[in-house]
Amino acid sequence: MTRTRFILYLIIVLIVLIFAITEIAINLNDKPQDKPIPEMAEDDSYYGDQQTEPATETEPEEPFTDESDVSDFAEVDPAFPGGESAMIKFIQENVTYPELSREMGEQGTVYVQFVVHTDGSIQNVKVLKGVSELLDREAVRVIKKMPNWSPGKQDGEPVRVRYQIPINFRIA
Repeated sequence: MTRTRFILYLIIVLIVLIFAITEIAINLNDKPQDKPIPEMAEDDSYYGDQQTEPATETEPEEPFTDESDVSDFAEVDPAFPGGESAMIKFIQENVTYPELSREMGEQGTVYVQFVVHTDGSIQNVKVLKGVSELLDREAVRVIKKMPNWSPGKQDGEPVRVRYQIPINFRIA
């Protein structure tokens, strides 16, 4: 009976070792990059790739507190200067992965919401769903750094439009 038990334990240990070696081999195939590049989430296709002329840079108006005049949808959506691909490039070039987050292995998608004002400025930036304090703060910093957008329009008039962007943080 003890010999049978020993063989059973040996088989279990071998299975665990094979599983561990497989996981190590998979992780070794993922070659780390010098600087991980955050990407837009895969589910961002609904934003469209509208090519528009860059908005003129103006002094942003004072942040507003009354959200009753903010639209979730407009006839013409607000647009980043140069379109979605330019926005992705802007985010990739301006995000700095926090070193502590990298060391702790923090990664995931930060969902940021903001309002594109009638002059194209970005206001009321907030995290809807975050990953960690450091990654959330970095996502908000980059969104606040964006240039003025082309504002959304309703009946031909500029309107405030609420907008959401998912930003992926991945350690390569």
